[in-house]
Amino acid sequence: MDSITTQGDRTEVKGILRAFSDEETQDLVNEVTRAFNTVKGMNYKGTGFSLTFTDQYKNMKTLLPRQVVALAELAMKNEEITPALTAARGGTDGSALSVMGLPTPDIFAGQFNIHSEREYADVDVMEASLRTLLRLVSLWNMQELPAR
Repeated sequence: MDSITTQGDRTEVKGILRAFSDEETQDLVNEVTRAFNTVKGMNYKGTGFSLTFTDQYKNMKTLLPRQVVALAELAMKNEEITPALTAARGGTDGSALSVMGLPTPDIFAGQFNIHSEREYADVDVMEASLRTLLRLVSLWNMQELPAR
């Protein structure tokens, strides 16, 4: 939950629902909707309630062409880096760009203790990321262009 604001007889609750799949997201939406309807049913007047969900960003797994992921894995292997595919719920910018048609995967985070007072970026991981990106550009450049 991000915030709860009350002014007079109006209360607004804001939060973010995050999951690793569209199905899990829908389950969360259903659960919040059930809780909302329970609270709404407890109000003796039963009026003045509304519930709104807004997509903040899409799940990257559904947006990235398999070729993009395969080339990133190959780039890592060519740099003697073992790919470790993990699910990440972040990447708001990458997700927005991918929705607009520019595939933008999170290749390396390089961050540790994310969103804490002790967050830091590891120089060795950042260097591996740079090597991977340079190799990826080279591999992508060798791809055949679609016929026009």
